[in-house]
Amino acid sequence: MATPRGATYSAGSGVTIAGGRFTAAIATAIAAMSANSMAEYTGTNINASETSNHEAATVFMLESTANYPITNWAGKFGFDAANGLIAGVGTAQGFSSYTPAGGRSKAVYFDLAADEFSVAWAPTARNEGHIYDGNTSAPMGGYFYRRGYNSNTIWRMSSPGKVWESFLITTSFTGSAEQVVALEAFPTLGASGSLILVGATGKVWRYDLATATGTLLDTVTGTGNYAVCIYVPGADKVVLGGGATGTKLYTLDTSETLTEISQTLPGSVEVACSSTSGPTVAHPGNVAAILTFSNVTDKVWELNLATGTWAELMTFPAGFAGQADYSVATALHGLGAVALWFGNGRTAGVTTSEFWIYKA
Repeated sequence: MATPRGATYSAGSGVTIAGGRFTAAIATAIAAMSANSMAEYTGTNINASETSNHEAATVFMLESTANYPITNWAGKFGFDAANGLIAGVGTAQGFSSYTPAGGRSKAVYFDLAADEFSVAWAPTARNEGHIYDGNTSAPMGGYFYRRGYNSNTIWRMSSPGKVWESFLITTSFTGSAEQVVALEAFPTLGASGSLILVGATGKVWRYDLATATGTLLDTVTGTGNYAVCIYVPGADKVVLGGGATGTKLYTLDTSETLTEISQTLPGSVEVACSSTSGPTVAHPGNVAAILTFSNVTDKVWELNLATGTWAELMTFPAGFAGQADYSVATALHGLGAVALWFGNGRTAGVTTSEFWIYKA
């Protein structure tokens, strides 16, 4: 049955996914959608209130104690397909200095089998400011990784255990010029995979997990603060670059070769909290492409990595229009869809949190 764009789905009985390891109601909703469409996914506890923060204040799942949606300052979250878990960390506006340390940082999880959200306040007990594109898009070696604004520490979280710990302290990306750094896991680069970082000045850095060594691969041009860094399984490459003043995107392959692929961006490809920003993720359908949800144009765009050309895929439905800059996105590999959340924050003009799905 054809599904109109903008239709609403509620949690249902679920279908088996990921090799039969669990069932997920969201898979039923995705299966019912038409290709290249968006729909709101309702019936979860996304708008439930919780008081786990140190102030015992009543806030919502995607809201901080400062009444700001934590999705504003995060570009992508990660998806553990084997265990049915979406995970990532977000922060309130500012608050890179706060007592107690990390008190306005919040990890958010969505369990596909349970069809519900849960949270963990101050998961690293450190003041590290906003995350931007500092969450990895999938676990590597059983861990998600993340790096915060102007931080010298990379953290990791066991999946599905949800235990956070300090993983690596490095001064390679500290200082005023490198505060906003994008981070991604590149699972096929090196014997145990690698972490890739891209800084505002164009530095591209690799940390090899097997050898525990960091290497500056290159310094590219045409990137800026709030850049993106995305592993694309359909190409076995990382796409990096863009940013608030960025004009170029590059691919990084397993030979450590960087190749410029795009000069004409659809508005911008960045993860700053601004009217020009919007999340960018890998295509979830094992395709050599990335998807950008542009707040500038209120459209979904696809970049073909082979040709370096952009294509407009669809216009946002009315319920999602104007919300891309507030949203965090997660590529649901194996389900052929992207999960998009934007959080309510009473001082940011968003009155309710919403869970949207884009089916590729």
